[in-house]
Amino acid sequence: MKIILSFFLLFLGYGAAFAQIKVSGKIAGMSPGEKIYLEDIDLGEVLDSAATTDGLFSLKINHPVNKKYGLRINPQLIRFFWVEGKDVLIDAKADDFYADPVTDSKEFLNPIVSAGSTAQKEEDGFYAGNASLLRLIDTLSHPGELICDYSDPKLWIFVRKYYNSVNKTHKATPADFNEMIANDSRPYLLNNYPVIERRLQKAIRLLDKKRLQFAVAHPDSPVSSYFLTYYNSDHATSAYRDIKRAFNSLTLANRQSFYGQLAGDFVTYHRNLHVGDKFENILLKDTAANILPLASYKGKVVILEFWSTDCFSSFYDRDLLLPLYKKYHDQGLEIYTVSIDGSYTTWKAWVKKTNMPWADVWTPGGFFSQAGFTYNVGIGTPRFFIINRQGKIANQTWEAQTGLTETDKILQPLLKTDSR
Repeated sequence: MKIILSFFLLFLGYGAAFAQIKVSGKIAGMSPGEKIYLEDIDLGEVLDSAATTDGLFSLKINHPVNKKYGLRINPQLIRFFWVEGKDVLIDAKADDFYADPVTDSKEFLNPIVSAGSTAQKEEDGFYAGNASLLRLIDTLSHPGELICDYSDPKLWIFVRKYYNSVNKTHKATPADFNEMIANDSRPYLLNNYPVIERRLQKAIRLLDKKRLQFAVAHPDSPVSSYFLTYYNSDHATSAYRDIKRAFNSLTLANRQSFYGQLAGDFVTYHRNLHVGDKFENILLKDTAANILPLASYKGKVVILEFWSTDCFSSFYDRDLLLPLYKKYHDQGLEIYTVSIDGSYTTWKAWVKKTNMPWADVWTPGGFFSQAGFTYNVGIGTPRFFIINRQGKIANQTWEAQTGLTETDKILQPLLKTDSR
């Protein structure tokens, strides 16, 4: 049983070059005086801000270079761009900014950087050369979102409640959601979902393969080390040997860059955990700043959940866990939840607000932490593991999608066994 100790080293920039860079340019279509924000997208921190004048702006970075940053023009709209050792010039329109996080081809096929970044040109060129594949992934992935969002009536109710809690200008009604359901092609999608999903996964794997080929062909490019961080996902295990080979082909300077360090941590800490394997210990701090080892629950049945405050399903599934905890805690059930939020403050506030009775810890680095790599959390949140009294993984899933009844059935025989 190996111990995972999640330090904040990956964000200290060890080995990464620092420089003061100016990011300036024009964003057409912005209102007079409207503010623009410069963000470290990996830390979730605002580094600088300025009011625009006729769309013109000027911002500064004094952070690691050879990595990506973000320009945000309102709470929802952002664009990512590369920063190297030179000042960056932006030439864009307000319509070029999209909802965060960007998951489709619009960002990749619509460049906004006009000068100052070789890496940006390399990445833009890569995606331009794979435009048809990106558009295919878009087409295949969006139907899946409709099914996931609206196939569970209980989830509609929960999403509507959450929507109302954050949207103060319009209260969602059942009619709003019924209209959304009526206007989609859900019967067709449900009938053909297995075929759509297979095609989608095949297309994603092909794009992943092309990223690996790029990395091997361009060992000194920061884009190559960045592409390797894409593999904190459900494709990571099957492609692990190729990822490791591509990482080892990078130049020393690239392996020591910001994204190179993340890729190296993935190669070091990724585990292909299956049902029947011993769990990997986690040492993280709770809201009182006390280190709480997962191993401290030796001899208990443990539900290990990775979650985040910006995930609808995380809240839905945490509500499902509460009756299980109340029912079985006295029989030896423990729950250990790990937040992968980028913001410690946001996580701590939500833990205090929800006041769940079990252990809740936070991992610096989120998806890109040692715990995240080891338990392959890049698949997405929520991510569940059930650990038996012998310390072995008895069940794993992406969410408590089996529902309360099925999870209850999984727990009952585990709770009846002893720890021998």
